[in-house]
Amino acid sequence: MKNNYMYHYTSLKSFLKIWVDKKLKFSPISDVNDINEVSKFYFGKDIIEIKKEVESYNQISLVKEVREEYVSCMSPVMWGQYGDKGRGICIRINISEIKLSNKMFKGKVKYVKKITPIPYDYDNSNISKFIAKHKTSLFFTKTKDWSHENEYRIVSKEEEFLDISKAISEIIITSIFDFDKNDENSGGFRSGLFSQVLKSIIPSKIKILEFCPKRTHAMEVDILIDEEGNQIYPLNQYISVDLGDEDIFNLDKTNKRDNEINEK
Repeated sequence: MKNNYMYHYTSLKSFLKIWVDKKLKFSPISDVNDINEVSKFYFGKDIIEIKKEVESYNQISLVKEVREEYVSCMSPVMWGQYGDKGRGICIRINISEIKLSNKMFKGKVKYVKKITPIPYDYDNSNISKFIAKHKTSLFFTKTKDWSHENEYRIVSKEEEFLDISKAISEIIITSIFDFDKNDENSGGFRSGLFSQVLKSIIPSKIKILEFCPKRTHAMEVDILIDEEGNQIYPLNQYISVDLGDEDIFNLDKTNKRDNEINEK
């Protein structure tokens, strides 16, 4: 079964703009974080023309779902790099609900040990054809140093925004930093981020989930819970989460009922 879900990590400030417009903004391709990427097209006698054309493209980066659902929103590294050090938001997006133009390039990023120069086969007559031919090398190749990102990119020369109004599936926050009364955005469901911001703007049809890292909560595994404390992931191992003033025991009711029947 094909998995159509992807994730977008962002800060609270950026998320509020995204939520109002229900759109993701394309960023200049020249702003990518792997410095080796922008050097791939510095070659041949037409450097200036090619460089100018490549830098006219913009991109949106998403995190592709991996082997199991939700794992890609449970990365402390990604929360640290792109989720405002755990104080931001991760948006779960159903990519099948987004209308992608045929003029866009899209696909999973390929990770390699070494970035190699692109063969020089450009003639002055059609630079766009050259870009299309080498789009994988130009826009979808990074060094293995970035493989943890499991990145999926959407690249466009014409679009400024991507409409995700029908694609937002869930909103994830995290308690990667435990509750701190001096930091209103820390502590997951106990934070001001949840109670004062998200609770009032996110409709009930869109679930808000919390990523509980094992290190913060002294658990054996990372888990994902909903507002009621039900454990969403993993489904085969149920953990008690100590939230200080209240304990949330994440025990699936169906699993509990099955156990009772077996005991009888």
